[in-house]
Amino acid sequence: MSQRLQAWMRRNRIRKLGIAGFAALFSLPMVSPFGKVGLAGANAACDRQLITSKVDFGTDSQATSGAVQENGEILIAGTADGHIALSRTSSNGTPDRSFGTRGSGTLSTDLGVESSAASVAVQSNGTTIIAGYIKNLEGATDFALARYDSRGRLDPTFGNNGKVTTDFNYGYDQANSIAVQPDGRIVAAGYSSWNDHTTFALARYDSRGRLDPTFGNNGKVTTDFEGLDAGANQMVIHPDGHITIAGYIKNLEGATDFALARYDSRGRLDPTFGNNGKVTTDFNYGYDQANSIAVQPDGRIVAAGYSSWNDHTTFALARYDSRGRLDPTFGNNGKVTTDLGGDYNQANGVAVQSDGRIVAAGYSSWNDHATFMIARYRVNGQLDKGFGVNGKSAVEFEGARQYGRGVIATPNGGFVAVGYADGATYSSFTLVRTPICHGRVSAKGD
Repeated sequence: MSQRLQAWMRRNRIRKLGIAGFAALFSLPMVSPFGKVGLAGANAACDRQLITSKVDFGTDSQATSGAVQENGEILIAGTADGHIALSRTSSNGTPDRSFGTRGSGTLSTDLGVESSAASVAVQSNGTTIIAGYIKNLEGATDFALARYDSRGRLDPTFGNNGKVTTDFNYGYDQANSIAVQPDGRIVAAGYSSWNDHTTFALARYDSRGRLDPTFGNNGKVTTDFEGLDAGANQMVIHPDGHITIAGYIKNLEGATDFALARYDSRGRLDPTFGNNGKVTTDFNYGYDQANSIAVQPDGRIVAAGYSSWNDHTTFALARYDSRGRLDPTFGNNGKVTTDLGGDYNQANGVAVQSDGRIVAAGYSSWNDHATFMIARYRVNGQLDKGFGVNGKSAVEFEGARQYGRGVIATPNGGFVAVGYADGATYSSFTLVRTPICHGRVSAKGD
């Protein structure tokens, strides 16, 4: 454990508690199927906790994304033993026995030699759609999508027996994000790499998985940042149909910056956003990358990821107005960096709660150890001191390495965060959520 993290834990009286998690001196017991992460003392109560659980596939599994259905059920997507993996739990974290293989609440889909899901979304008819990549016969990779019915069976009305693959330039293509438009059309975003050059890549499909010829070039769009390598990690669809994606660009100095691009409903770059539809943001002249994006009700955009400079990496957030300009009312002229105690700290997911507070999920690592971390911010970008320990909450599952990979704001005012943790024999999906206490949601996370 790094000396910096040990000092932070001592200052805030934190101790390690394995699967029950750690935060400010927990004394609460584990409750099956969840462990509780809470505040010690006689006044410790239900509304001072985050709740954790694990989903086992019986083999190594790594979660990459989550989604919450209208009925509160939670979907987690990722990979298990080299194949697409998907789980569904009830809102209280127990496996949904009506979903998946033999009532397990989990399923694995073999699309070929190697495949993985990077993102999951729920359609209005209750079907679930995932996006990621598949290794093709030439050894490169393509966008891969799969759609499942409400019981976890592949939907034969979508693509080829529930599966769709898309190649861009005979190179390495991967979908990292998926979203569903109100009209049922499906947008996937990620990157396309060909001839030693990587670009943003998007594809739009109709409700049956066919490429939409009204979008871009026969359903596909690639975006070049003046010849510099760039890749998209997450996307959001605005109420007006515009699409904003966030990721990274390799700059002229060989480091990386946050990169955003916005498109109209036909896949054309929006000239009212940034510089002809594109925005880049540097934090500290080092390596910066946006891994997640969220839109506030007022149209402002929050991107989260990491900033690495001088051998140290921190959570990094930036907020932009609807035209792509950094918001001077947020943090330091639109930017925030947060040190969570480790040598390497990375945010992989961001969400805006109904009260406007911003939640980022990721991890903090040192030596060969990593811990699932959540930070919450006020509307102005300051850490929310009422959450966790001075705005930060560490949730440690069993095993040396745990990673937060995504976070979703829930309609009841809380949030769900997903990730994975190494176990004694194999890694498992992990889930952290805010509980419902006394008829209301709590999100203190102490």
